Amino acid sequence: MKILCAPLDLGFKIGTRADLDVVLYGHPDKPSRGSAGANIREAVRRLELKPAARAWDVLSIALAVIAADTAVRRNESPDGWTRQIELQVALGDSAFWSSQAPLLTAILRFLTTDIWSLSFLDKGIVPVPPKTAKMPLEDCVSLLSGGLDSLVGALDLTARHKKKPYLVSQIAVGDKEKQTYFASKIAGGLSHLQLNHVVTCPGENERSQRARSLIFLAYGVLLATTLRRYHEGKAVTLYVCENGLISINPPLTPGRLGSLSTRTTIRSSWAVSISAGRRSSQY
Repeated sequence: MKILCAPLDLGFKIGTRADLDVVLYGHPDKPSRGSAGANIREAVRRLELKPAARAWDVLSIALAVIAADTAVRRNESPDGWTRQIELQVALGDSAFWSSQAPLLTAILRFLTTDIWSLSFLDKGIVPVPPKTAKMPLEDCVSLLSGGLDSLVGALDLTARHKKKPYLVSQIAVGDKEKQTYFASKIAGGLSHLQLNHVVTCPGENERSQRARSLIFLAYGVLLATTLRRYHEGKAVTLYVCENGLISINPPLTPGRLGSLSTRTTIRSSWAVSISAGRRSSQY
C-alpha cells in the first residue's frame, strides 16, 4: 500500500500517486484522507517552546509511521500478517533523512515485521518559532505513560539521582488524569507536556500497533530540544523507564523461547539516538 503524508496546503500534488493521503498537523478536507498530529503544533505554541527543526522531522516521520501502521490491515496481506508499505513523508530536511532511509527501513522492519519502503519529500512543516521562546531549565526529559514503570522511574530520577525531569506523555483513554496527577505529586510538581497523535484513517483500522513506541520517543526528542541545556550545546538525556526483564522477556523454562516482546524499548531508542542528533538523544 502506498501512503503519502504531507501538510494539507501542499494539495498532495507532490510525490507519486498514493492509495491513501494523510494530512500531517491538520485535519483532512475529505473523508477519503487520514490525518495525524492535528493538535500538536498548537500545544507546543501555547507553551512558547522552540523545538529544533530536525526534531519536528523526527515527529513527522513518527506520525507518518503510526498512520501507516493504523491504516494498513494485516489480514489483507498474502500471509495474513506481513504487510508491504510504501511511505512518503514531507519533511523540512529531506536530503538528510534520505541518507538515513536504509537505517529507518531496517528499524521499522524489526519493529513491525513488515516490509517498508521509505522516501522523503521537501516542503514539510517546520513551525515558525515564537519571537521570544521559553527555554525550560529542566536537566533531562522522561517519558510518563501513567503506568508503574514510568512512575517509578520518575520518582527514582528525582529522589535518588537528584534530577529535574520535564515529563512528556501520550494522552490515552483512562491515562490522562493519572498522568497529570503523578506529575503534580512527584517532587512537589514537575513540568509536564501531554500530546496526542490523534491518528485517523478511513475504513477499518489495524489494531496490532507494533510501531507505537516511535511516537513516544519522538515526543521526547521534540521536548528535549526545547530545553536551555540543548540550546547551550549540552547533552540532554531522554529517559525511557521500562522494566528491563519484561522488555527482554527471557525464557523461564527450557521449553519456552524468549520473545523480546517489547522490542520497542531497545530498537526504537537506537533509532532516535542515531537519527535525531547527539545533543537531544543520549540514553
